[in-house]
Amino acid sequence: MKTNRTGTVILFLIMAMIFSFSARAQYGNPYHEARLELRNGEILTGEAKIQSDGKVKFKDEDRKQAFNYRNLKNLQVYHEKDTINFTYKIIAGKEPRLLRIIKEYDQRINLYAIYIRNNQYYHIGESTPVNPNMMMVNSNGVMTFGGGSLNANEYYVNKGSGHEVIKLGYDIPIKKGKFRRVVNEFFQDCPEIIEQLEDSDYKYRDIPDLVEYYKDNCASL
Repeated sequence: MKTNRTGTVILFLIMAMIFSFSARAQYGNPYHEARLELRNGEILTGEAKIQSDGKVKFKDEDRKQAFNYRNLKNLQVYHEKDTINFTYKIIAGKEPRLLRIIKEYDQRINLYAIYIRNNQYYHIGESTPVNPNMMMVNSNGVMTFGGGSLNANEYYVNKGSGHEVIKLGYDIPIKKGKFRRVVNEFFQDCPEIIEQLEDSDYKYRDIPDLVEYYKDNCASL
């Protein structure tokens, strides 16, 4: 009798774990209404789900299909009251990654991001502040805090209309010296930003403002 009861408890725990995992997966990466522009010019409207590796699963009344950078050009996701735009860009010469479009100014400067939550790329979401004294980098190169996971936007930028972007950093508190080095390198053609950096408290979370300033005051028209 005791054995049967133990087996029932174990089975219940296993089922609870499976249900919990499934629920978290659906909550963390659900389908949303979306519009896809394929590289052959075709436009698809239906529902799409972005996977952590940047591939896109699409479904409508007639089909279910998966896309990546080889056949998908741009993606619009309708999330609550917002329309979120995505495109593929090349990072450090590797295969293109799906990036969220934050700001695009043709022939000037562009800002993109990937949203990281619980050590996974989720693409849709908002970052939350963390204690900079608790930050660390794990063996996979993912930033964590207090032994847990980090929620943050990982920023990428480029100038002009090229397909390759460079990583600027995360929108989280970080040592100011490192932030200055990154900004000095990328915005070296904008002395105004470099001067402001010396006399201000700019942080990584201010990157969108720096990009806006560069577009208005430094970028070639």
